[in-house]
Amino acid sequence: MKSKVIHNTTFMKEICFKIFGQKYVIELLLSLVEKPKGFNELQKEHDINTSTLQKRLVVMEQAKFITKKPCTDDARSFFYIITQRGVMMADILLQLKQSFHNSQK
Repeated sequence: MKSKVIHNTTFMKEICFKIFGQKYVIELLLSLVEKPKGFNELQKEHDINTSTLQKRLVVMEQAKFITKKPCTDDARSFFYIITQRGVMMADILLQLKQSFHNSQK
C-alpha cells in the first residue's frame, strides 16, 4: 500500500509540473480566482491566441482545476470557473511566489 501512495504522489507531482510548465496556465488559474470569466475575457486579459487558450483551458479542465458552465445569455458561450482543487493549487502557487519574493530581499 505504501508504494502505491508514493507512486500516486510522484504521479501527481509530474502531472502538476507538466501542466504548470505550460505557458499561461498559472496566469489563467490565478485570474480565475478573482471571478468566473468567459473565453473572450480571458483572451483579451492575457493576450493569448485562440488555439493556445483553448488548449490550456482543456488541460486545466481535465486536471479538474476549472469547470466550464454555459452562459445563461448565450448558449454558445461558456464561463470558466475555478474548482476547489484549483483554489488549493492557486493558494500553493501564491505561497510559492511570496516565498520566492521574500528570499530575494
